[in-house]
Amino acid sequence: MKLLTTIRAKVPPFVHRYMQYLVAGGLLIVCCAVMFFNIYGNAVSINRFNFDIEHSYTVMSKNQQLALHIERMVASLRGYVMTGNSPLSEDYKQAQAESSDLLADLSELMQTDASQSIRIKELQHYFLILSERLDNEATARETGSRPARMMRRKPDEKTVASATAGSVASIDSARDNISRISNDILLNEKETLDARQKALAEGRTSARLRTFACSFLTAVIFMLLNVFYTRQRMKRDRSEAGLGEAESVFRLAIEGANDGFFEWNFTNDTAFYSRQFCAMLGYDMGQLPPTQAAMRDILHPEDRTRVLSHIDRYLGGEISEYLSVYRLRHRSGRWVWVTARGRALYDREGKPIRLVGAHTDITHIKAYEEKLEKAKEFAEKANRAKTEFLAHMSHEIRTPLTAISGIAEIFDATKDALTDKQRQLVKALGSSTASLKDLVNDILDFSKIESGELELEDKPFRLQDLFDQVVAIFELKAQEKGIRFSFDYGGLDRQVFHGDRTRLRQILINLVGNAIKFTAKGGVAVIAGKTADANGDETLRIEVQDTGIGIDPAQYAMIFERFKQADSSVSRKYGGTGLGLPISLRLARLMGGDINVESAVGHGSTFTLGVPIRARVAETPGAPLPEERAPVPTPQEIHAKRVLLVEDYEGNIVILSYLLDSIQCGYDVARTGLEALNKWKETPYDLLLMDVQMPEMDGFTATAQIRRMEAEKKLPRTPIIGMTAHALVGDKEKCIESGMDSYLAKPIIEADLKSKIFEFLNMKKKVA
Repeated sequence: MKLLTTIRAKVPPFVHRYMQYLVAGGLLIVCCAVMFFNIYGNAVSINRFNFDIEHSYTVMSKNQQLALHIERMVASLRGYVMTGNSPLSEDYKQAQAESSDLLADLSELMQTDASQSIRIKELQHYFLILSERLDNEATARETGSRPARMMRRKPDEKTVASATAGSVASIDSARDNISRISNDILLNEKETLDARQKALAEGRTSARLRTFACSFLTAVIFMLLNVFYTRQRMKRDRSEAGLGEAESVFRLAIEGANDGFFEWNFTNDTAFYSRQFCAMLGYDMGQLPPTQAAMRDILHPEDRTRVLSHIDRYLGGEISEYLSVYRLRHRSGRWVWVTARGRALYDREGKPIRLVGAHTDITHIKAYEEKLEKAKEFAEKANRAKTEFLAHMSHEIRTPLTAISGIAEIFDATKDALTDKQRQLVKALGSSTASLKDLVNDILDFSKIESGELELEDKPFRLQDLFDQVVAIFELKAQEKGIRFSFDYGGLDRQVFHGDRTRLRQILINLVGNAIKFTAKGGVAVIAGKTADANGDETLRIEVQDTGIGIDPAQYAMIFERFKQADSSVSRKYGGTGLGLPISLRLARLMGGDINVESAVGHGSTFTLGVPIRARVAETPGAPLPEERAPVPTPQEIHAKRVLLVEDYEGNIVILSYLLDSIQCGYDVARTGLEALNKWKETPYDLLLMDVQMPEMDGFTATAQIRRMEAEKKLPRTPIIGMTAHALVGDKEKCIESGMDSYLAKPIIEADLKSKIFEFLNMKKKVA
């Protein structure tokens, strides 16, 4: 079917229109050809039979002539011998020559017939014998008349009679054989002639039958074609009549429709525009000239070239559908948006003769689309403004938060030297700082997840280390509330998990933190293990069970929506923003897993986390992983290093200076990127802690300048750690693209900062 479709597609249009006529003409040509070849074949066959019969008559005639000439030869010679009359001798020779010619003709005529050819050869043999005997008689007669012959002794009469009798017998024998063979030839050829005459009669009968059959078939085909064309004519007449009626109905439908209809007649360059078409553009019926140019003139200048090109391409067969959207000028001067669609009619040569179409007024739709486009642009601007606001607020909040968090950590480290009241203040400061950091991080994380810009790490880490951290965080909180807390991860103590440690830890902290927060008595139990999903793949399954206030099953979906909680009183009593569970659910799904909940009001809740597991068993328990933090350099090694701290916020300078002093590392401070660049030119530093947003010159520009000068002067690379309070998606990439070696988000965590410093100082030592 595909092949037939392809062939039909490649056939020119005019062939389709004339296909029935081509088929009819082909049938007529075939019939005429069959008739011609039949007549020609009959004529050839009959001519061949006539030729064969004529051949037989010729053989028989020449055979009879030969018999007569032989008898003439014998008679002429005997008369010559008896009388010595010279004319008889000449007649003998003439008869002999004519007989020889007849024998040659017969030999040629019957060379295709083996039996007759043998008879001819035998006849020639006896003819030669007869000719020889007769020639001897003639010679004897001629020599007997000479004087010398007469002077010889006269032979004995008895001897002469005997010789004469023998010669006559020999001549008669040869003549009889010739006569016998001639009769055989005649009889055989007569039989052949009878057979050929019979075949001729049968051939003529067969030819008449074939001619009659061909004539009958041709007549039937002509009759069928006549019936076919008559029916086609009647069908075409009915179609034309129906078309005229349909056109009348169509025009009535046009008058009653809301769309505007038009018709272009390319044969006489005229046009028809319906009443609705004219009214759509503010005209009365007949006010638009009935020409194609009338519509071209009211096309919008910006649309004219495109629309006319589209029409030409459709009429030329380049596109299969005429559908276009453009503007037409209203009589009042305003522009009307229309959707145009139509269909072309073609003649037998494939030339377009008419284009019939309809216009629909879509001005209101276009106005709505423009309104939506403006709303979209406004939303995008609002989204960009929100992102910029988040970035700005992140920077403005995180920058002082680094100082506050650092001071809280410093005070907490020295709480043994404080009074009870001071320790309570330090504890409140640390708790408030942690809450503020969690709030800022949750807002930023949700913004990243919603925009699809959150990226997960894929690194190996020990599940036991992660679980131990969670236990260390919540064990004390559970004791303070007087509830039980247990974390059972038996069987996973030696598992090395591949994934994002930070995000998995964030999910667990949210789930366990909520369980402890909403449990007043009883306890919280965490059970971790491996299981198989429906496809048989291993899954890490962590259940967080509590005996808290529980959740109404009707509220399951709501608790996973942002900024929402099952009961508004819960927020007033327990606090929280309602972002923990939505973020946890989205993070789990980004990891390819999910979070399910089972709960009842007053009977506690069970949250189950399931994520695909890619884990291996550590060869040696406690063996270090390649991705774990670098070893801490010795105090002597750190003391020998020099760090440049580039920071413009005084609170952060104080905190970061305290941290550098705590590890006994020498450092200088630069408050702008330009100052940092000048200090770097004067002093070879082992490490730069580079803030990103600073006056005069930002951290990106300063880093790019340092890398450029290192390349130009072939200086060793100075490690640069970027520090930014933006912490949005793309900030890390910007730091790396500018030439920085690593990145830390504010507020700076002391452990993370020390780890980065130790990592790059060790790297610097190895390079040296």
